[in-house]
Amino acid sequence: MHLEALQKLALALQERRFALEDLKDQKQKMIEHLNLDDKELIKEQFGHFEQRWTQLEDLVKRKIQVSVSTLEELSVVHSRFQELMEWAEEQQPSISEALQQSPPPDLAQSLLVDHLTICSELEAKQLVLKMLVKDADRVMTNLGLNERQELQKALSDAQHHVDCLSDLVGQRRKHLNKALSEKTQFLMAVFQATNQIHQHEKKIIFPEHICLLPEDVNKQIRTCKNAQANLKAYQNEVTGLWAQGRDLMKEATEQEKSEVLGKLQELQNVYDTVLQKCNQRLLELEKNIVSRKYFKEDLDKACHWLKQADIVTFPEVNVMNSNSELYTQLAKYQQILEQSPEYENLLLALQRDGQEILPSLNEVDHSYLDEKLNVLPQQFNIVTALAKEKLRKVQEAIYARKEYASLIELTSKALTELEDQFMNTDEAPAAVLAKEAVSLQQAYRDLLGEVVSLGAAVDELNQKKEAFRSTGQPWQPDEMLQLVTLYHKLKRQIEQKINLLEDTIEACQEHEKMCMQFEAQLEAVKKEQIKVNEETLPIEEKLKIYHSLVGSLQDSGSLLKRITEHLEALSPQLDSSACETTNHQVQSWQEKLKSLHAAIGDTVMECENRLVQSIDFQTEICRSLDWLRWVKTELSGTLSLDLRLQSIQEEIRKVQIHQEEVQSSLRIMNALSNKEKERYMKAKELIPTDLENTLAELTELDGEVQEAIHMRQVSSPYVLLVLSSGS
Repeated sequence: MHLEALQKLALALQERRFALEDLKDQKQKMIEHLNLDDKELIKEQFGHFEQRWTQLEDLVKRKIQVSVSTLEELSVVHSRFQELMEWAEEQQPSISEALQQSPPPDLAQSLLVDHLTICSELEAKQLVLKMLVKDADRVMTNLGLNERQELQKALSDAQHHVDCLSDLVGQRRKHLNKALSEKTQFLMAVFQATNQIHQHEKKIIFPEHICLLPEDVNKQIRTCKNAQANLKAYQNEVTGLWAQGRDLMKEATEQEKSEVLGKLQELQNVYDTVLQKCNQRLLELEKNIVSRKYFKEDLDKACHWLKQADIVTFPEVNVMNSNSELYTQLAKYQQILEQSPEYENLLLALQRDGQEILPSLNEVDHSYLDEKLNVLPQQFNIVTALAKEKLRKVQEAIYARKEYASLIELTSKALTELEDQFMNTDEAPAAVLAKEAVSLQQAYRDLLGEVVSLGAAVDELNQKKEAFRSTGQPWQPDEMLQLVTLYHKLKRQIEQKINLLEDTIEACQEHEKMCMQFEAQLEAVKKEQIKVNEETLPIEEKLKIYHSLVGSLQDSGSLLKRITEHLEALSPQLDSSACETTNHQVQSWQEKLKSLHAAIGDTVMECENRLVQSIDFQTEICRSLDWLRWVKTELSGTLSLDLRLQSIQEEIRKVQIHQEEVQSSLRIMNALSNKEKERYMKAKELIPTDLENTLAELTELDGEVQEAIHMRQVSSPYVLLVLSSGS
């Protein structure tokens, strides 16, 4: 029934193997959509499952083989029990019949030989029965209850038949003793002694093989020692037979002496030979038990190590574990690999010693040891390969975590250093110079370049972070958030600073341009003033040039005002020391402009006074009226200018010169009018009406010209100039 159940299980496993094939197909379809790590995990899990399935099939097959072997052995034991009972039943009728009558003396000798033969056969069958009992005990360990009961019944029946036959043989021996002579009894005793010694020899020699386990070898040694002790104890029996033989030979014929001596020497030779075999066997067993003991210790040690290594390497590597757990796993795998050379050498030694032991084993022990010697190297290769593979996975996980943490630390440190560098960099140019602003902007650009160069590291960290998160590994969220925030904040601040400095550069360039223009204008006025002062020109011509210079100075004043306003607008973007230095420069220019303006103004007054002393009133007033009318016409005309800054500036300068000339002309005319009025007053004459009318016309025309100048100044070109200057 047990065999049938195993065969059904084997058939069920074979029928269910299609599920394993379906699982393999599903694995092939699914593995195409997985990442590399998941592919490796699925392959490893499926391989392990397939291995377990194969191991289960192999186990069932071995169980079936064991069951078949057990049933075959059971059949053999049954048949041998049956043969033993049949032989006992065959012997009982003849012995029972011989007991019913006394044998005649002439047949006693032949009957004695027959009896001794039966005794020898009976002892052999008893020995066979003992061996069968051992075989039955061994077979019963693998039997069910019913088979065990049947076997025990067969054993009991066989034992009963042999015991009954043994009783009949004993009775037959007593019956024959009465009919035999002393010599016949002596010869029979010698024959029985020889048979007894041979029985001891069989006990010693019968188990030709030496057991594998030390405890079983110990049993063989005890059996051999018992046989040796029995043989040594039997020495007294042999000695007694020698004494009995010597007594017989005293009254015997030469032929009888020769026969008795031959039997005794044959008995002695058998005894000595068997005793020597017993001693040799004992030495052999005692020698082998030592090697068996060490071999078993090494075998148990190797099996225990492989079992522990299998326990360690069987679970999958869990990358979600903490660092301490990973290091614990790593230490276990390293320990296995460190110990593997030692146990590999141990397995080699077991292979060598095992091959030497195999020929001395019986079939069962030979099969067991041979299987062990084949399986152990395979198990060793499997566990060491798994340990190497899982050691590599754990090392990769630990290295990835170290690399990730190190990259976070290094990137954070670099960003912090750049932040400190940013905080320590000047916020504004040290001077109102474009090159200073450009230099500062370049410093910030270099700093931005270093920050941007860390962007690759930040991106790599983000990729690693996502990879860690997807596999459930610790990914240091707080540190990553702090790092990414610092990176983007620092990059944004530097970019804003660079953009702000771009405006500052443009403003500094505009400031430098206006300053250069102002200095050029001031220098040109100085040179022209010196040149005019040194030249001998008519006063009217000089006065006209001085008026032009005053217009230029007014133009420079406007430019200086624009510089001042521009500087005020620019000051928030500048360093305080730069602002202070530039303000001192502007003040210096204001002083120079004021001084130059005063000098030219004094020269103009001097020229006007000289001109008043040298010109004729009537001629000058007519000329002035004509000139003022022309100026009025000029200023009242339609203004047609393009909107270029240069054209607008030229127009305003022209208006300023007109204004200066008009004011100068009016000062001259006022001086001449006062002089003419004094002349009439000294002469005590009335001022002529035509003079009054002319002066009134001059005053009216002066007002109109002034109004035209004012209107021209507030017209759109002027406003555009102001707007352009402000921008």
